[in-house]
Amino acid sequence: MSALQLTAAESRLLELLRRQRALTASEAARLLALSVPTVTAQLRSLANAGLVRADSYAESSGGRRPLRYTFQPGAVLAVGVAVWPGTIQVLTCDLDLVTLHSRSSALPGPLSAQRLRRAVAHGVEQELAWLAQSRSTAAADPIGVGVSLPGVVDTERGVLVVAPNLFMSGVLLSEFGLPLPVLFENEANAAALGETYCRPRPRGESLAFVSVSHGVGVGIVFDGRLHRGASWRAGEFGHVAIPGGRRRCNCGRSGCWEQYASQTALLRRFGGRGAARMERFLQALNANSTAADSSLERYLDHFSLGLQNVVSCLDPDEIVIGGAVSAIGEPLSEGLRRRLSAAPMVSPAPLIRLSRLGLQASALGAAALHLRRLFE
Repeated sequence: MSALQLTAAESRLLELLRRQRALTASEAARLLALSVPTVTAQLRSLANAGLVRADSYAESSGGRRPLRYTFQPGAVLAVGVAVWPGTIQVLTCDLDLVTLHSRSSALPGPLSAQRLRRAVAHGVEQELAWLAQSRSTAAADPIGVGVSLPGVVDTERGVLVVAPNLFMSGVLLSEFGLPLPVLFENEANAAALGETYCRPRPRGESLAFVSVSHGVGVGIVFDGRLHRGASWRAGEFGHVAIPGGRRRCNCGRSGCWEQYASQTALLRRFGGRGAARMERFLQALNANSTAADSSLERYLDHFSLGLQNVVSCLDPDEIVIGGAVSAIGEPLSEGLRRRLSAAPMVSPAPLIRLSRLGLQASALGAAALHLRRLFE
């Protein structure tokens, strides 16, 4: 049975096992309100697909000891790709979104559609070559490739509509020619998907994933599903002007939030005209540098202005901060909490925390585009 051809009932059972990790047929039947024979047949089907394994016996309550079935995250793999200005990240992960292998390489500009396709194809080919040589580490074949891109992605037509920080528009994604099924997504949406895949939210709750690297994007999850918008532009808060903003943006407008809240903006402020690196800023911050502390405080002032727009428009239960600036850690999240709590119309502030997926959030979320289908 193909890993992508589960019945709805099998998907529901597999999701239960993903959360519980190990169950007997009777335990699963009780939690799903089904008969034991029905669940037993489903478990055998999942076991035949390698998704679960009967590898131990539970204590008996009288009679024969029941088999305990264990979730097998390594049974299915996927490849995730994250494209950034100047960098491409490729990784392989399992059903728990645990990274088995990853690589990053330069993506030199100026970038054309052809060079982008070649870079993604080359990165995926290298990853598949690693998998072919690592059967002891990764016994399964990947079921697909997910690619995240920093721009407006029409996932139905397969078009990168516009990516201001890549200086690209109208790129046909269907022409990438990868050897596996491929899905594309906006990078902030992918990161939000990865975050909710790892920690499913209660029904009715919402999450805003603020992805901050070269630009700023917001992935929006309502009731467990991505909200992309009618024209795939939902979450483009990075291109909403903030009060007092005048700096020219790559999108063609002035005063956009990402010109003041991106990693580039932070490092510009810290390094002056010279291009500082994030590593140097973090070292200075850890050493209690006055310049680093001052740069961070001013940066947080601007970050919080745009974040107030996010809260006012979406009113999410939770805000997750990801991307390169999440490496700042608690000073970043606590500084934002403090500013939002003191701001009119957005206090009390929603829960604000850092991404659990770190710098791999977008690539892992891209891989989850395929993996989540087993649980739907």
